[in-house]
Amino acid sequence: MPTAVPPGDLPELRTLWDIATPNVHGISRGHFYRANSAGFRGPEYSETPRPGVFRIVIAGDSVTMGAGVTEEGPYPARVEAMLNAPHGDARYEVLNLGLSGLNIRYVVQRLETIGLRFRPDLVVYGFTVIITTSRAPRIVPRPTFRRTWHIGNSTIDSAIRPRSCCAWCGRA
Repeated sequence: MPTAVPPGDLPELRTLWDIATPNVHGISRGHFYRANSAGFRGPEYSETPRPGVFRIVIAGDSVTMGAGVTEEGPYPARVEAMLNAPHGDARYEVLNLGLSGLNIRYVVQRLETIGLRFRPDLVVYGFTVIITTSRAPRIVPRPTFRRTWHIGNSTIDSAIRPRSCCAWCGRA
């Protein structure tokens, strides 16, 4: 059941700052959008999960956030609905920390400042690779990646390595 748009005039949420504002309610890309008191999309969650709940935090970009779709449309909401379908006793909460336009640095920062407060059992990083094509292929600059990320007191080694600079030339 889609989230109903509350009656009355709602502000147009045009910027990243508008969308990330805690407790904001408005229209973003033609759809009702709400952020909870922590500043991420969706309902309120307590910082400590209820007993027996497996909590997943998904941090990422605009596809994770669900830019331009109803609150039930983004894949984190769909994952939660599928996991909680009537087939077992386990209960799941999937928190959507996606936000349009964030690179990995800001995703990690958002995870550190907001996501880890909610004591997740699992953290997922969702990102979208967008490849555009045209009649004349362009050479895409070779991406550079940091090899190690520090989150809190833990270290995550990056296994991301570009295989070529672009789909057309195949250069390493």
